[in-house]
Amino acid sequence: MLTREFDQVLLESYSEDIPTFLKKIYAARSVSEAQLSLGLSNLLTPNFDQLDQALSILEKALLEQK
Repeated sequence: MLTREFDQVLLESYSEDIPTFLKKIYAARSVSEAQLSLGLSNLLTPNFDQLDQALSILEKALLEQK
């Protein structure tokens, strides 16, 4: 089993609503709590350049029952 050292200060800095096992994973990877924010403002802007192609593939698969 692989083990990795983690930053104890970083581990203790996480809020209480994060489960301990996740805190250990995040601390081992040096992920700050600010980087964990999943709010809409932090998400990538969607890119629909190939949406028509994806719909065509889906339509073909449905028609051919694949």
